[in-house]
Amino acid sequence: MQNNTLTLLLPGLLTDRFLPALKTLAMPHLSFLLSRATKQPLAPAFSLDEEQTMQKAMMEYQLCKVAGLDKPYPYAPIAALGEGLARAHEYWLFATPVQFNAGLHEVMVTGEDLQLSQQEAQDIATELNAFLEADGLCLYVTEAAHWYLRVSNRTPPEFPTWWSAIAKPLAIKHYQAIEDRYWLRLSVELQLLLTRCAFNQQRLAENRPTISGLWMWGGGVLPVLSDFNYQQIIANHPLAEGLALLAGVPYMPLPENAEQFVDNVAVNNHLMAIDTLQLPWFREDKANWCEQAALLDTQWFLPLLRALEQGALHTLVLQLDQHYRFVVTRGYLQRWWRRGKSIDKFLVG
Repeated sequence: MQNNTLTLLLPGLLTDRFLPALKTLAMPHLSFLLSRATKQPLAPAFSLDEEQTMQKAMMEYQLCKVAGLDKPYPYAPIAALGEGLARAHEYWLFATPVQFNAGLHEVMVTGEDLQLSQQEAQDIATELNAFLEADGLCLYVTEAAHWYLRVSNRTPPEFPTWWSAIAKPLAIKHYQAIEDRYWLRLSVELQLLLTRCAFNQQRLAENRPTISGLWMWGGGVLPVLSDFNYQQIIANHPLAEGLALLAGVPYMPLPENAEQFVDNVAVNNHLMAIDTLQLPWFREDKANWCEQAALLDTQWFLPLLRALEQGALHTLVLQLDQHYRFVVTRGYLQRWWRRGKSIDKFLVG
């Protein structure tokens, strides 16, 4: 096992979004690993705008990037493959439910917490499919928050991502980006249908959030993975499972902690994705983010440190933000002159 390498994707940890909390966050085992590691740049030297920063912080982006795919990344068909839907040459889009909240001067796009049940989501999809089928479109709902649109007979334009819109004012540029009149008309017609559907009328009466529209994004067909450097993927994410199927490598659901992973190491080069910080980072939920980060130190970084010390793991590669990877080997643990420090000291800059 001496050549075992684990690459761990954990976006949302090294972040200035919660900088005051990061300065006082107690993560001694991660601090030890980062202090001994060699830091390697991932991102270009120039600064990123807000939309690029948001995109590069999302797990879907990180998975596609580390897999070596060409841009624009076809997120939806890979995730649909992971959920048993997509086949070669089919065009798939995400069709994420959103809510438009009108204010005095702007319309806000929300929807990350619509509180949909699986049955509600299925019922809405069935109702919308009666309208969509004439155009060769079909909605699929695998979980309450996982909506996909299979497209036949036409190729959609490249839509703005959900990340660029959610929790922000609805910008005219999002509609300007839909240059194809068919897709612009379809987007508006779906909004009108949803406004009048019985589901939304009942939710309005109960003072519950409604679905105003479907945000279509991440479209494409299944790509070819010609050079995949990992022998196993460990995650709880449909896109990760889809990548494993494309690459022809085993997929393993994320265990409860790193000890269970180390006890079952069977191949040499692993890719692991943990997204427990993704939602609190996205929602700017500091309390939940701090709680999840503290658990990561005891449940993941401590056992991984012990695995390095004992030789069960030879190399650990940590990608904790969109700027750098931190590479630590068993030999690097001997860098005793590198003292641990607070986690915020490892931020870019």
